[in-house]
Amino acid sequence: GGVRTWLDFSASRLTNAIVDLRLANVRTRIEKSLPELDVTELSGRFGWKQSAAGIEVTTNALKLVTPSGVSVAPVDFALKYSAASGTREAHGELRFNAVDFAPLVALSDHLPLPEDARVQLAAFSPRGLLQAVEVRWTGDWREPKTYSARGRFANLAINSAGRIPGFQGVSGTVEGNERGGTLQLNTNGAVVDMPLVFRAPLQFDILTAAIDWRRERNETEIRMNSITFSNSHVAGTVVGNYRTEADKRGIIDLTGNLTRADARYVSRYIPLVVAEQARDWLDTAFLSGQSADVSLRLKGNLDEFPFADETKGVFLVTASVTDGTLHYADGWPQIENISGDFTFRGARMEVNARQGTILGTRISGVRAEIPDLLP
Repeated sequence: GGVRTWLDFSASRLTNAIVDLRLANVRTRIEKSLPELDVTELSGRFGWKQSAAGIEVTTNALKLVTPSGVSVAPVDFALKYSAASGTREAHGELRFNAVDFAPLVALSDHLPLPEDARVQLAAFSPRGLLQAVEVRWTGDWREPKTYSARGRFANLAINSAGRIPGFQGVSGTVEGNERGGTLQLNTNGAVVDMPLVFRAPLQFDILTAAIDWRRERNETEIRMNSITFSNSHVAGTVVGNYRTEADKRGIIDLTGNLTRADARYVSRYIPLVVAEQARDWLDTAFLSGQSADVSLRLKGNLDEFPFADETKGVFLVTASVTDGTLHYADGWPQIENISGDFTFRGARMEVNARQGTILGTRISGVRAEIPDLLP
């Protein structure tokens, strides 16, 4: 291939370098401790500048392809870092036009990354595209005193790990700093994986959200101004807020409304902490039923959830169901053509059927109850 360079020296030291590359079949090792990297194609411009104040690294249309098919699309990238000087804090700036996570994760074993970053990359395995990203900070980049960041993302995905939920297919924009920020989601075909809350990932055909957060005294308040979602089972909206508390699950105040819900899938959307012993029953109890009026109210300290003691918080789900069929237990006749209300209140579940049929006989005023869904 070909290489063209411009080099600047000061007092016999290299201070500035610009390198244009167009190479094929390259084998390189970035650090002695790292494995060799085979590259089928390497092209673009690389810039490097160093001074007493700091360092600057840039790329322009840098492209890389490996024999195994890993391909890094042309990247425009700029990293500037200035060390602390006198009363001025260390500070830095990072910008890039677009980065696809998947090839970077595939190449991470060959890159000079801190060991903790390498472990986190393996655990979360991020995928998706980041675009128009700008980050600025002062202080140590690992724990900055101040920072600001903005960017767009498309089809973003990470694996769940520890207490961090996973997701995939998420698109939107984010902007924030050390005091707070905003998040906008506009997604088709998203999956949210919260294994500590729900037993299986939740899939959404449409997921939109307008969320902002504020940091104060080492705690975070999250305001869910509007979250809209729909899939083949449910469609609705959620609004509310959540505030973290040190060494606790936090305080929540949430209101939700569903305009469409299929009773057959109710157990998928009930948190694991509720109905652990009754979950098998919930899986088969509702054989049919539709609702266009479901409401959710969740308020209180999540350490007390699901608020069996109603003086400590509220967990209330109500649904008006039509065309329902309830299989109460083996050996019991099914209650069919149910028109009535289903209620989850704290650890209690109630079914109040205004009308229905049992063995072809019309009934009214039927009430079924599970007084305690907690294990």
